[in-house]
Amino acid sequence: MSRQSGIFHLTYWQVFCFNCNAKIFRERMRFLNFKYKGLYAGLICCLIIYTSPLFAGSLELSWDAPTKNADGGPLTDLAGFKIYYGTASLSYSNSIDVGMMTVYQVNKLTEGVSYYFSVTAYDTSGNESGYSNETSYKILPVPVAPEISVTDQAAPVDDLQMPFGDITVGAPSVQTVTISNNGNADLLIGDIALSDRLMSPFGILNDNCSGHTLGPSSACTLTVDFTPTATGPFSDSFDIPSSDTDENTVTVSLNGRGVSVPVPDIAITDSTDPVYDLNISFGDITEGLSSVQSVTLTNSGNADLIIGDIALSDYLMSPFGILNDNCSGRTLGPSSACTFAVGFSPATTGTFNDTFDVPSNDPDGAPATITVGGRGLSSLSLNPPSMPRLVFPANYQKDLATTVGFRWEKSEDPDRETVSYDLYICEDENFTTGCIVRTDIAYKVDSIYYADMAGYWAVSFLSGIVFLFFSPGRNKIYLTILIMVMTVLLLVSCGGGGGSGGGGGINTYGSATDTSYDEVSQTVSGLQGNAVYFWRVTAKDGEGGEAVSSIWRFQTH
Repeated sequence: MSRQSGIFHLTYWQVFCFNCNAKIFRERMRFLNFKYKGLYAGLICCLIIYTSPLFAGSLELSWDAPTKNADGGPLTDLAGFKIYYGTASLSYSNSIDVGMMTVYQVNKLTEGVSYYFSVTAYDTSGNESGYSNETSYKILPVPVAPEISVTDQAAPVDDLQMPFGDITVGAPSVQTVTISNNGNADLLIGDIALSDRLMSPFGILNDNCSGHTLGPSSACTLTVDFTPTATGPFSDSFDIPSSDTDENTVTVSLNGRGVSVPVPDIAITDSTDPVYDLNISFGDITEGLSSVQSVTLTNSGNADLIIGDIALSDYLMSPFGILNDNCSGRTLGPSSACTFAVGFSPATTGTFNDTFDVPSNDPDGAPATITVGGRGLSSLSLNPPSMPRLVFPANYQKDLATTVGFRWEKSEDPDRETVSYDLYICEDENFTTGCIVRTDIAYKVDSIYYADMAGYWAVSFLSGIVFLFFSPGRNKIYLTILIMVMTVLLLVSCGGGGGSGGGGGINTYGSATDTSYDEVSQTVSGLQGNAVYFWRVTAKDGEGGEAVSSIWRFQTH
């Protein structure tokens, strides 16, 4: 069949068109389809040639497949394409059937020779179209030159950056640098780090590259060391000279940080203030009673803390003892903690003191020694509670509102009596003028409030029940009413503690913070504005024993 010229499609880069009157665009052109002896095939006017991404002696051709017949109908029997080429125009000595591919790389072309290309289409019956437009290209030789490539171990490997990260002081860290020749000529490498030298704590080790000649596709390695001598960040750079004509010096940048040697660090706190003083004060305890304080061991270091047997070398003697030991023989990771308890149970009166050891692998704090002390009081005498310690408002605090949440630390009673409190707020430090008084204030333990009046009401309540069951007729009605009244008074006594809001919780006045179970709080309203007040607290054990706090002052705004 005769071959007829059609229209090729322009898509990219350099284009050569022959026997084609179509205007060359840098965008896609429409296909012109025709019918020849039953063959419906679209042909392409302009042919694209890719050159730069290919090896010498290779060209990539690209064209668009037709989609419609000459009459506008869909093309359904297209079977493939053939590439024709040769060294003379319109004289094609070679052909390649590429099937349905529209991009194809032609190889084994001779450098320095011009080639001419055209494409045809064929259908499922074997009918073939005429040639497309012809395009030509001269195969240029690839320049002969070395090409240096430098990679390291830290991703991205080709960014010429070598981060060593955090390295312990005195510990070496080594990374490998690889120099490759990606060109097609020998690469001569000069003396590395000669012009841009590396300073301590960095250094070049095992240099297998300086003065070497690398053939194409060859490589060599060297190692870089970072051994910090102090904590803190470090950075430096070094040069790699070579015969690469467009990159004759490559600079590699380094950085790292020296960190302290990982060591465990034991921190010991107890439940008595000050918590870090390694001294547990039990205070006054009536003989025959006991008190327990907790101790917490925390690993504040950055290596595992190994705890030995507590109180093994320095043993605790009676009336002291170790309870609930969850620490001996434990290994605590960084920021981990464990607890144990110390008990004091005096059997006689007198002052008692002792010490015990907490062994560990802390290099500068082992073994730690904890001192314990307490006093046993006679069970035959009346022992008052400990003095309340005021917390808020602070002494000489200013600009408080006229409603204030007062807070103080809970007192301890040696006889384990229930303690209540009286709060005095007056305009003079003799507590005689403009006073506001709150009495029988309870303290909070596990969300329950206890007052000294609670015991009285509880006994009365139980006595009323007993009399109720043994009282005849109308007396039962009166007793029932009396018990109901007593029940209400019991709830008020236990819940309110003799004041408005006398318990724990969050205090929203001034700079007060959350009230712990070791503190007592009482909210007082109705203070005068821009006035100076003095306040104190009296602790009472219900048996006549009392302890009075110090006197603090504050001012409202």
